[in-house]
Amino acid sequence: MAKTGPDSKWSWVIAVACCWVTFVIQGLVRSGGVVYVALIDAYRVSRAQASWPFTLRLAVWNLS
Repeated sequence: MAKTGPDSKWSWVIAVACCWVTFVIQGLVRSGGVVYVALIDAYRVSRAQASWPFTLRLAVWNLS
């Protein structure tokens, strides 16, 4: 069996993939205010109704 070192090619691929996923997820989390305003404008709902998707996301995130 071939032994792979800590700096093999696949190690760098995994590191770059993890960085990319982190940046994408943080971008989505940080853009919540923009999405919130877009929900209110697009669906003509109240602020309380538009906050439900964000509330559910946080509840699921905290339960997992």
